[in-house]
Amino acid sequence: MRRIVLFILIIALALTGCSSTTTLVDFSNLSTVTPSGSTVPVNVGDVFKVGDILIEKNSQVKFAVLPFQWGSAVQHPMCPAGVLGWTPEGYVDIVQDNMAGGSGTELHFNNATLGIIAPTGTKVTDIKLKFGDYGGNINLIAKGTIYNYNSFGLIPGIPTLNLVVSSGLPKGILNLSGDIGQFYYTFPCPAFFPIQQYTAVVGGGQELWIDDIEFTLKK
Repeated sequence: MRRIVLFILIIALALTGCSSTTTLVDFSNLSTVTPSGSTVPVNVGDVFKVGDILIEKNSQVKFAVLPFQWGSAVQHPMCPAGVLGWTPEGYVDIVQDNMAGGSGTELHFNNATLGIIAPTGTKVTDIKLKFGDYGGNINLIAKGTIYNYNSFGLIPGIPTLNLVVSSGLPKGILNLSGDIGQFYYTFPCPAFFPIQQYTAVVGGGQELWIDDIEFTLKK
């Protein structure tokens, strides 16, 4: 009997020690998003270049602007020989274009990606976002592997990735479900950006917009 009671107490303690929170960043309320090192929230029209980091202050999730890989074989002079297609010269900006089917205020990508970095001691189990894909190629990096396609809908079904793309094109929803896990991704051109531990990286060329970034954090 004592063993049963002890087992129940252990289970109860384990359950109370775990918690999860779901956060939505829809960019219609920009008061919770600040650049790293600043207390001033971001605004419509702000531009962020590779190396800039945004922080959602409620969850402490970071969004890092990262390099982008084109679908072409262009070689940047900062890249090692044979490393093709990468550029550190892109940016993301906050716009009111209503291209992703969300609140209207959204992120526009110009040859850049956005890396999601979970706070220390937490893990992300789900990421969902709305997108508007109007041409050019896209990058998706998850579990340490880069997927470079002309659209999200062309990424093949990968059981270990738990990726679902609901798309009527040009607008759609991208959903990474389950325990996504964090990974280290070394960009092939190290001079572009230092190694970071990411949960996922998503971005595109000049014709990608995203909105309503939703994620679940577990402690």
